[in-house]
Amino acid sequence: MIHIACNIDANFTQHCAVTLVSLFENNKTADICVHIVAPGLPEKDQNILKSLAASYGNEVCFYFPSPELLANFSIRKFGKRISMATYYRCMFSAILPATVDKVLYLDCDIVILGDISEFWNTDLTDYAVGCVEDIGYDDMERYETLKYDSKYSYFNAGVLLINLKYWREHKVDEQCVKYFLAYPERIRYNDQDLLNALLHEHKLFVSLKWNMQDAFYRYGMEKKIEHWPTLKQDLESPVILHYTNKKPWNYDSMHPLRREYYTYLDMTPWRGKRPLLSLKNSLLRFIKLLPYVLKLRKPKYMKLNKQFIITNFAAFALMLFLPTGCRQADGKQDAVQSYRVIKVAASPVEISESYSAAIRGRQDVDILPQISGRIIRLKVKEGERVKTGQVLAVIDQVPYRAALRTAQANVSAAQAKVETARIELRGKQALFDEKVISDYELSLARNQLAVACAELEQAKAQESDARNNLSYTEIKSPSNGVVGTLPYRIGALVGPNMAQPFTVVSDNAEMYAYFSISENMLRRYSARYGSIDSMIAGTPEVGLQLNDGSLYKAKGRIETVSGVVDPVTGTVQIKALFPNPDRELLSGSIGNVILQNPKTEAVTIPMTATVELQDKIIAYRLKNGQAEAAYLTVDRLNDGNRFIVKEGLSVGDTIVAEGVGLVREGMSITPKNETK
Repeated sequence: MIHIACNIDANFTQHCAVTLVSLFENNKTADICVHIVAPGLPEKDQNILKSLAASYGNEVCFYFPSPELLANFSIRKFGKRISMATYYRCMFSAILPATVDKVLYLDCDIVILGDISEFWNTDLTDYAVGCVEDIGYDDMERYETLKYDSKYSYFNAGVLLINLKYWREHKVDEQCVKYFLAYPERIRYNDQDLLNALLHEHKLFVSLKWNMQDAFYRYGMEKKIEHWPTLKQDLESPVILHYTNKKPWNYDSMHPLRREYYTYLDMTPWRGKRPLLSLKNSLLRFIKLLPYVLKLRKPKYMKLNKQFIITNFAAFALMLFLPTGCRQADGKQDAVQSYRVIKVAASPVEISESYSAAIRGRQDVDILPQISGRIIRLKVKEGERVKTGQVLAVIDQVPYRAALRTAQANVSAAQAKVETARIELRGKQALFDEKVISDYELSLARNQLAVACAELEQAKAQESDARNNLSYTEIKSPSNGVVGTLPYRIGALVGPNMAQPFTVVSDNAEMYAYFSISENMLRRYSARYGSIDSMIAGTPEVGLQLNDGSLYKAKGRIETVSGVVDPVTGTVQIKALFPNPDRELLSGSIGNVILQNPKTEAVTIPMTATVELQDKIIAYRLKNGQAEAAYLTVDRLNDGNRFIVKEGLSVGDTIVAEGVGLVREGMSITPKNETK
């Protein structure tokens, strides 16, 4: 499983979608789980990203940490452009699940153009991060300000292979807070400076192709090729392309590979969206490029393709300055176009909501030995079904048998002392009766008997303890269930203080699926049913989508709702119970719990019948043979194919079904056919 992490807000949902689609398209054989830290991200945006991932058989998990987690930080530069959320990447070790030991962090101004498995499999033993050197960074004063030697260089924090195990062991999140509070004046480039200051001696530089930054393509960078022999090849065939300066969605971007962004944008719900659809932006771009085309200014970028600037210039010149009539085929001002259309209708819709879930046995018991020793025999195999009291393994019994014999001998010796003390007491009693000895000597004899009896009880307790320890050499199952992994083999030294349990016995006749929903969503559900208890009782059976995308054959039910909101994620944990008679569900796996809402009559249209421009979703309605833009308010269905139309269309309207990105207001249209 490859774990990816991103930080976003609602302004970057589109760009995150492009990053993820490019990742999925170029890594189709990989199992990928994407962890998105997105406080305040609207549910409709969450559903878009979930649907995109699900369409490739991958998973997205959302985290909603409290802003208080960043209370000690502040934006030091680019205040209008940079969000405080950038600091969440410093806190990943606290935000992401403890089961995730490594994660690849990606900024969302990135496209993935190849297989990342080589990068993912980089050995990070003893390193905090795998990262790419910022070879365009030559600000020597920054090293002096950050108080470390320039020989360690500087890395770009937009692509980081993070060793979370290292971060947790060394408390990197706490170090970040302490450093920022102690030296805020040193920080200029926010979390990137912070991470360089703390991790410059604990980083591993990797190939430039894993983070090809804007500066690498700049004019004059050719002179650095002799120092970085792979730079030329990496420039032409990057794997991770990072738009660190002007973004491709900016009208004035001149990046030679900006079109790669739009290749993947058109695989998302934002297909067809372009900054240059605006005449104003086209004109501004033309003005911006003109000095470079006329060679009045030096080019900003290397010419990977010598024609790319001239070609763009010619295209914009034609668009801006040719007479309008020349743009129409055969001089026609308004050629009639033919498009497939559909008639809008209402139908019963069952809206489902999907939530990432962790699957656990009804009772997962960590098995830890109660005594220390070396394993001499394993009596079960991984995955074997066991019963209560069944022996799982045997620890070397020799020292514990010897300890028991010693304890038994001590009991015998103590019993002999008791008998001797009794004889002494009887003799002293006879002498006292004859007034030969004093009361003191008689009392002393009585006390010696009491001490001997106490020593006997102590010896018996030690014997019992030794017998118990001998019995503990047989590690037994405390419950019925299935044996998990057995990380310790014959000869391994085990004991009660092991960091990792000997094994886990999972009672998997029934399985729990743990998932979380936002506090606001919980309030909606409880309002619908009247109370949380009524919600638990009244919620329809829930479904379970397995990690491979298939649906589990049995339905489950909500069993409990946590009474506490997680202060880090802002969510409430819910537990659903699923039957597991065939042991198809395994403890520790992941999936998605599917909650079904009651069926309602709703107007739905395919996503292909819409286009999104300037954050508005538009469909084109046919009116008197011409296209009329209808601005829609929609909800997205989890099937990833349809919208529920809340406002903007009525039952019976005829709309363009395909090719909507080419349609314009007032265009004459001839329907190819009409379907419902």
